[in-house]
Amino acid sequence: MTGETMPGLRRTTFCYRRDVPRLQRFLARMRARVSQAAYLQFCDILWRIHYPPNHFDAGTDLPIWEDAKGEIRACGLYLHGDSNPELCLDPALYGDGRRCLCGVGYGSR
Repeated sequence: MTGETMPGLRRTTFCYRRDVPRLQRFLARMRARVSQAAYLQFCDILWRIHYPPNHFDAGTDLPIWEDAKGEIRACGLYLHGDSNPELCLDPALYGDGRRCLCGVGYGSR
């Protein structure tokens, strides 16, 4: 898959126990900074993980990118198969075209 690395960020594989509370905080922060319609609801992620017909794969379906401090700065999610990728990027990173290109690469798995 392309988009494995975003400059200055490290991609990690989703781990339920570690990442569910971190994702909840990340999405709450992002939704407070920009239009609430611009970011996933936390319940969208839970639905994707727990609804059996989705065949959720933690290794590929929910990548997380974090900074050197371990703070989540971006996450991706395939909501309905390979045709509907979502990329949630911290607005502070919007101006970095390199990260945006990596995000586009993530969406073309």
